[in-house]
Amino acid sequence: MSFVSHDRETEPLRHRRLPPRDAEAVLAPGTDIASWRVVRHIATGGCGAVYEVVHRVLDRPAAVKVLSADLAGSPSMVARFVLEAKAVNMIRHPGIVDVFDIGELADGRPFMAMELLDEDSLDDRLVADGRWRVEDVLSLFGPLCDAVTAAHAHGIIHRDIKGRNVGFTVDDAGGRPKLLDFGIAKLLEPTEPGQSSPTQRVGTPQSMSPEQIRGDRVDARTDVYGLGVLLFHVLTGRYPFVADDSLEVERMHLEVPPPRPSDVLPLPAAIDRLVTRAMAKDPADRPATVPAFVDELRAALGQAPAVRSEPAVAVRIELDLSRVDDAVLDVAAARQAEVAAQLVANGFTITLATSTATHAVRALTGVAADRAMTEGRALVVALARALAEHRDPVPGATVLTSVELIGGTT
Repeated sequence: MSFVSHDRETEPLRHRRLPPRDAEAVLAPGTDIASWRVVRHIATGGCGAVYEVVHRVLDRPAAVKVLSADLAGSPSMVARFVLEAKAVNMIRHPGIVDVFDIGELADGRPFMAMELLDEDSLDDRLVADGRWRVEDVLSLFGPLCDAVTAAHAHGIIHRDIKGRNVGFTVDDAGGRPKLLDFGIAKLLEPTEPGQSSPTQRVGTPQSMSPEQIRGDRVDARTDVYGLGVLLFHVLTGRYPFVADDSLEVERMHLEVPPPRPSDVLPLPAAIDRLVTRAMAKDPADRPATVPAFVDELRAALGQAPAVRSEPAVAVRIELDLSRVDDAVLDVAAARQAEVAAQLVANGFTITLATSTATHAVRALTGVAADRAMTEGRALVVALARALAEHRDPVPGATVLTSVELIGGTT
């Protein structure tokens, strides 16, 4: 088969035929966006519009985010849009909103199809329902910290952890938390145009760490600061630093000692200690990692630290035939068994096989995590090359690959 590995170079989205602002109307129900059909308009914000959609063939629901025409004319914003999708697919964690597809509308505006979540963010729920009870916060911060830890394992710092960037699934009562918006996330070693650098000043004033405000280098402890701000916000219903002027809020983050949640309402002293440590001005004075932060939260709530397994590495290969022309779909499906056999011969376990996709995983254990990651990436490159050079190409077939740390859960 002929495949394109999404771990290799991705062709950048183009900037063309962008509509004038007055022509950028809301897409009507029934409008087609590539393989997706618009069900309804959900919201429009500063970056663009979000729609509920359904796959025209698979009947799969999703949300599509369409970048506004103004931003779509900016190469750096389009690059950031693409990098968000790439970062999410690199991490592939159940606590991070999944991205299914990325492309362009006919007028050139980029779109991204992603997991459909509840319309209300954590911020919306705080406004509607008020603050969370202290005994309930671990149900939020446990999964959220797992997601941030997974991002850090891939060298990605979120840099904008806040209530607006936490959504909830719609598949069970209350929903499970999902971390959103990796649009300003930073890879520790940026290599692509438009990617945030270690010293680029981006974020939200209410939750930015001092090092972000100064434009200093950021690391995992920057997200620990954001989690401390979020914990204060969730427990008290307000931000730690509040002012009419965003510059004054930033000055407070830089100079004013972090407030204690118990200054707003009665809360355990252990919670005060955790929030003020997480929001320390000097990153060296904060919990060094997100797992350390959540262990301190567990201790503050009278719970034992989580038992963590030693990390391993999983290699994932996803064969996607959803875009294969119907005329050759039978041929493509017949090839799947051949490809699956090749994967099994390379030590993979087939974990999912459908008419449009095959998932295979190989855990690499017994070696150091950095060595296992190196071996996993080399294996992915070799398999992607073998698939690309298959003797019977099938136009439209793609392979998506990822290498991820597993284990060490909280």
